[in-house]
Amino acid sequence: MARKLVTTLLLGAMMALGVASAQATVKFDSGPQTAPGSTQVTDQYFAGQYFFVPSGETERTFTDVQLYLNAAVSGTMPTVKLYSGDTSANVPTNLITTLSYSSKSSISPYDIYTYNANVTLTANTGYWIVMNGTSTETFQWARTGDLAGVTGAWKPTTGTGFYNSAFANGAGATQWDTQYDNRLFKMTVNATAVPEPSTYVLLTLALGAVGFARRKMNRKA
Repeated sequence: MARKLVTTLLLGAMMALGVASAQATVKFDSGPQTAPGSTQVTDQYFAGQYFFVPSGETERTFTDVQLYLNAAVSGTMPTVKLYSGDTSANVPTNLITTLSYSSKSSISPYDIYTYNANVTLTANTGYWIVMNGTSTETFQWARTGDLAGVTGAWKPTTGTGFYNSAFANGAGATQWDTQYDNRLFKMTVNATAVPEPSTYVLLTLALGAVGFARRKMNRKA
């Protein structure tokens, strides 16, 4: 009887975990469009792409971004970071995290590099994906023409006062030069829903009950 109880509780905990880790949804996608060119990224020349999380957004746990590069990358990977935006200067301002390289795939003529994170973003806030190269290797981040072909709920709107892409010269990305609505870098941003507090409560209760049942079984043994 006790074993059945433990099994039931474990299944409940697994279901709660499944709810908390729902499948990711594409929130910003400029990848499918034809790219008119690319921008070289080095250790001294940074490039950033803007996206906006609107008010009322529930799917705002950032999971990963896929970056489209025109040229193959050798053993060294570009550094990719997530910044929040400065609404007065319209540039990347506050570093949130450095993303972790995950995998590479190819869709001719691009090499697509996936970088992961698990960060809950704030609604009604702008963010930037910023890439830079290394002292020994440069990268070509593919570009697209404008906002017209971009899809997803996190697509910035024309005329909001935000710049869509930005460039920085000098190590540390302190001097930004912005481009407004006429150039976007190719990337796909994915996110999942923020779990409801009740999900965490259910999970905590289920795991606690499993622990209690196991201790009871051990005492009987």
